[in-house]
Amino acid sequence: MLLWAASLASLVGYFMEQREFGDEAKKDNLYLAITLATVVSITGVFSFYQEAKSGNIMSTFANMIPTMAHVLRDGRMTDVKVEEVVLGDIVDISGGDKVPADLRIISARGLKVDNSSLTGESEPQNRSAEFTHNNPLESKNVAMFSTSVLEGSARGVVILTADNTVVGRIAALTAQVSSGPTPIAKEISHFINIITFVALGVGVTFFVLAIIYGYTLIHVSLHFTHQFT
Repeated sequence: MLLWAASLASLVGYFMEQREFGDEAKKDNLYLAITLATVVSITGVFSFYQEAKSGNIMSTFANMIPTMAHVLRDGRMTDVKVEEVVLGDIVDISGGDKVPADLRIISARGLKVDNSSLTGESEPQNRSAEFTHNNPLESKNVAMFSTSVLEGSARGVVILTADNTVVGRIAALTAQVSSGPTPIAKEISHFINIITFVALGVGVTFFVLAIIYGYTLIHVSLHFTHQFT
């Protein structure tokens, strides 16, 4: 808003100077107004792009989330909403499913999952009940929330759900990063603060000069601009 106000003030100053001096009026204020308006417009477009990009990232995460899970309840397998899955639930997954929570595999038959959205691995990853690594992302007995089951089937125990899953924590971190100001926004804010203090200093100086010399503030400003710009 401050840059828009500065641009408008420069434009008003240009028209006032043109009225005062006619064809002899310089166009510095006009150029300044155009430059400031251009900078603000570019910054606005860039900010809109960043917000849209962040929104697309969050939409992508939303599309990755499964809606239903095949869970053991009251001694039989039943379909429940993913939001109702809790720690310790026994879950069955098979080809075409999305993993409804972070699971520790307890039995599997030819299970392969697609971890590309999480780890970037393009090849299907084999999953089994065998513990192979201390890192859950590397161990074959862990299937991650929202990853796709390409083939086979398995049964697992829920170890993490919702925002506590690996994908949930990544989404939370992404949201935190997106909400902060960008480096260019910080630099522009710093520049605006400097210009504001300079403008206030110049304004006070002109006001004092107008009182000392008995001129109106507008006349002194226009005369100064005409002589020194």
